[in-house]
Amino acid sequence: MPYTRADARADLRKQLNDRIEVTDPVARPPSHLHRLENSTPVNGIISEANDRFLVKHYPVLSKIVVGVETLIQVQNQLGTLFVVDTVGTDYTKGIIQLTTGPEAPTEVIYITYFSKWYLDEELDQALTEAQTFIGVSPVSDDVTALPVVDGLRPALLMYAKAIVFEANSTKTADNFNFSAGGKTENKADSAKQWEDKAEKSKKQAETLRDDFYTRKGQREAPAMAVGAPAGTSGYQVQR
Repeated sequence: MPYTRADARADLRKQLNDRIEVTDPVARPPSHLHRLENSTPVNGIISEANDRFLVKHYPVLSKIVVGVETLIQVQNQLGTLFVVDTVGTDYTKGIIQLTTGPEAPTEVIYITYFSKWYLDEELDQALTEAQTFIGVSPVSDDVTALPVVDGLRPALLMYAKAIVFEANSTKTADNFNFSAGGKTENKADSAKQWEDKAEKSKKQAETLRDDFYTRKGQREAPAMAVGAPAGTSGYQVQR
């Protein structure tokens, strides 16, 4: 079976433990919350027709099979299921659109779904840098097989993790310390922790890559792949 960017992205997401299952109970809010632009990212029905919901955790994972959403289940307290409108649903913003909403406005709706922290585009960017790192030409679609042999996959994924961790360090670099109730929390430590994880993963990736090429008779990876990009990565976590 060919190993595609989609496969690599799924493996990277698994290694990052980037998938949580959530069941949100949703009750109808006051009518003035029906306008999306005036609402906040909390549970609740956000349209007067009772067919749009905003869940707590997003982006939301999706798997559409023959036009049907299979990773999101919507039901009321009686177990009645509702069909997800895959066209009207905004998976990135956590807005779930139903083809038909519940008739009674007092019904409680339960939405079971899988959430993720990183967008596909963010992981794809990390994988692009990782492909260059191991010395192969990056593939920019989800169909073409990656020119990555089995022995280099661990190095590919480990370096991609380093890029993700590096981006998290950059994102949290502006955090500050605060005190409340006599307790002080050093928020700045999180950036250093991500930086340490990035450096550790990068070293592991270099070892995995170089060991592979050594076994193949090369002392090091191709020159184009040696070393890390100067400075911090251009990859950024978007929130």
